Amino acid sequence: MKRLTLLLLGALLAPLSATAEPPPPSAELLLRAIDIPLTPERLEAAGLDEDFAAAALADAARDRYARVRALGALAVHGSPHARQLIEAAALADADEAVRAQALISLARAFGPDDRAAVTSFLIDRLPLATAAEVELIDRELRRLHP
Repeated sequence: MKRLTLLLLGALLAPLSATAEPPPPSAELLLRAIDIPLTPERLEAAGLDEDFAAAALADAARDRYARVRALGALAVHGSPHARQLIEAAALADADEAVRAQALISLARAFGPDDRAAVTSFLIDRLPLATAAEVELIDRELRRLHP
């Protein structure tokens, strides 16, 4: 009888657990996830605020991918402070991949609304870029602003 009760209870609860919404990922997990796009809603649900993203970007001991995702999170936040952090990474980060992603994040997040300022930054403030970096920037700007 006890076994039958447990089986029936399990059968009743199984559909409930199968349809339950999984909890949102933590900020750290979202920063490391390769298959979860960054959106304002996901950042908020995970607690991945601008301060967390800024700290992750500034931590040179973190792996490259987490730092690149931190740039993406800053771009999603889209505040003036986030823009300053992205520009600083584009200018001076020690990791070339992080610098390149900072340029892409800058163009994607702020280019549509402030193309003149973003273009000015790219032309006037960046140190001499490699041909590959110039091509990457040009391709991204053409894609975003045909």
